[in-house]
Amino acid sequence: MPKLYERNGVWYYSFTVAGKRHRQSSQTSDKELAKDIASKAEWRQRHAAVHGAESVLTFADALAMYMDQAKDHRYLLKLLNRWEKIKIKDITADEIRRAAVEIYPKAKSSTRNRQVITPARAVINHAADSGYCAHIRVKRFKENKVLRPAGNKDWLKTFIEHAETPGLAAMAQFMFETATRIGDSISLEWENVYLQDAVAIIRNPKNGEDHEAFLSPGMVAILANMDKTERRVFGYSTRSVAHKAWNRTYQAAGLPRLTPHELGRHGFATEMIVRNGVDLPTTAKRGNWKSHRLMSERYAHPENERNVINNVFGEHKKNKG
Repeated sequence: MPKLYERNGVWYYSFTVAGKRHRQSSQTSDKELAKDIASKAEWRQRHAAVHGAESVLTFADALAMYMDQAKDHRYLLKLLNRWEKIKIKDITADEIRRAAVEIYPKAKSSTRNRQVITPARAVINHAADSGYCAHIRVKRFKENKVLRPAGNKDWLKTFIEHAETPGLAAMAQFMFETATRIGDSISLEWENVYLQDAVAIIRNPKNGEDHEAFLSPGMVAILANMDKTERRVFGYSTRSVAHKAWNRTYQAAGLPRLTPHELGRHGFATEMIVRNGVDLPTTAKRGNWKSHRLMSERYAHPENERNVINNVFGEHKKNKG
């Protein structure tokens, strides 16, 4: 039977199962409710000790463990609504694919992959890494590849000239030169910018490992002359605010639409590989891609293909003699 004790008006409980002591807050000031919560918690632990953790672990339990490391919570609520009390062992790959179709009936395959399959798989496999369940593999929906536009220096120059604030102008150039995502750019703080070393440290980016973004001399000069009274470098607190300023700026400048991702990551890869002939490994490392193949297939866009053929095989390239 769990023991209950009160701290600051909240009831806590403790019990021992298989030689391991468990202590937890019931998160309630109601003693009777706390007793019920404690009893159920003890039952789950005893059941898990006999039948394995997988037998009692629910999606809500796995999600609670995952939330500490999740960087993007936007798609998790709908998954929780569907599977909150469902045991992880009962959530199969087929169920995840079915959920993607039912939650987003009119969406593209890319949306279903991004908003259901990827986060569901991440939650379950995070629990699996801790030994609570088996890993899961889920076949993604086939996507029709759409080549997104890539930013270039001319577009960037015009955007900067019309930017609403120095912070927006600097952020655009920073993303183009470092391939940093808008979320990571917004989160960049001055304490992680080392102008003397021409480096900015991107903390906890999408792939989870801190990344050194090298700064060009021009970028160093821009950052050196910026206002440093705010904690965040570019002055934006949320993506929404930054996106609205971004959209107003390119429209006011009369520019074709480019998202921050298209200017930044797509533009960086194309500028490095296609326009300047930088090798794939270097480009991938400096842009913080783990996969050379993904980077080259999705982000580096060919340009002037006719000119390439003419330059290589044209009349002026004929062998002499």
